[in-house]
Amino acid sequence: MFQKATTYINPKYEAFVRSKPCLCCGKEAVMHHESGMGIGLVGGGMGKKCSSLAGVPLCHECHDRRDHEGYITFWLNYGGIVSTTFHPRHAADGILMREIIKLLMEWIEK
Repeated sequence: MFQKATTYINPKYEAFVRSKPCLCCGKEAVMHHESGMGIGLVGGGMGKKCSSLAGVPLCHECHDRRDHEGYITFWLNYGGIVSTTFHPRHAADGILMREIIKLLMEWIEK
């Protein structure tokens, strides 16, 4: 029988991410679990809880903007990318992964 993969959840890491300012505006942040990632490393899936590693700090306003604009538009705007030689989704993945890696490096170093 097929066993579902377990999702990595780390409450201490999630608290660390929530302690960071919003990536976009610097206000007090909540943790946004990014499920739009097409990378397959840390994202969830349809009806599946996202990993703690897919979390980034966004304030309520930016979180709502992310939900309204969608994955690609929000992250390309955040990264300041107007046009790219890459597929827009791949560029958005790269921008988000850069921010996730920064958070993980800071977590590891503390």
